[in-house]
Amino acid sequence: MQVENKAKQVKQKVIKHVKSVKRKYLYAFAGLVLLIIAGCHFYNQKNAMNVMPVVNAKVAVAEEKNVGNQREYVALVEAINSVDVVAKVSGSLDKINFTEGSLVKKDDALFIIDREPYQANYDLAKAQLESAEANLTRTERDYERQKKLSSKNIASKATFDAAESAYLQAKATVSQAKAQLELARINLDNTEVKAYIDGRIGKTQVTVGNFVNASTSILARVVQIDPIRIAFSMTDKEFLEMQKDTEKDDIGDLTINILLPNGDVLREKMNHFFVNNEINLGTATMAVYAYINN
Repeated sequence: MQVENKAKQVKQKVIKHVKSVKRKYLYAFAGLVLLIIAGCHFYNQKNAMNVMPVVNAKVAVAEEKNVGNQREYVALVEAINSVDVVAKVSGSLDKINFTEGSLVKKDDALFIIDREPYQANYDLAKAQLESAEANLTRTERDYERQKKLSSKNIASKATFDAAESAYLQAKATVSQAKAQLELARINLDNTEVKAYIDGRIGKTQVTVGNFVNASTSILARVVQIDPIRIAFSMTDKEFLEMQKDTEKDDIGDLTINILLPNGDVLREKMNHFFVNNEINLGTATMAVYAYINN
């Protein structure tokens, strides 16, 4: 019995020793695993810091060029020329030769005024000129005749003087008749009311059949649309800087960007520009006008 009890006690000590050894190894193994995991985590973080992220980028070729000094201004678009179509002779309006809102060319006959009275005046002036020329021929012959007789002391001095006076008056009458004929021709031509410029014509102010008065009745209005003028204001300092730039560069190299109300941008070269001859004393600015193709 004592032997068995000692055997049991020895066995229990061995079991406790084994469990103690296993527990030590288990703790050591667990610590090793934790060290490995921590090392892997640190290694991954280090690699993540060293590796650059992938970024999509656009590449452009470097190019050397001059960059101008750009400024923005609030501007207005103006017509360079606008003309009121006015009749030069009075009369009834017989015909209109255009469509409202259309483009017209210089010297197009826009309106036709009643030609009959002016044609009659022209014919009358022409007949008067022919009569004056016939009278001049007669008086000239008489004058030459009296001149020869006077040189031979056959005709009296009074007769010669009368012939000379009649001849000179006939010459003056012919000159007057020619002027009357030219005036009649001008009035006849002015029965065609023509456009003075190229442009777009607006609404007709007088319809066919109405009587128009010379130089007072505005029949329509023509506005030039090409080229056009851009008007804006700049300070005196900005003007001096622009003046220096234009002295160095050709005017043909200057461009203007026009931002339209719908957001579109037109880039045009300036054909011509000028600065107004006065400074606005209230704003200390100068008006600048740039000409561009429309």
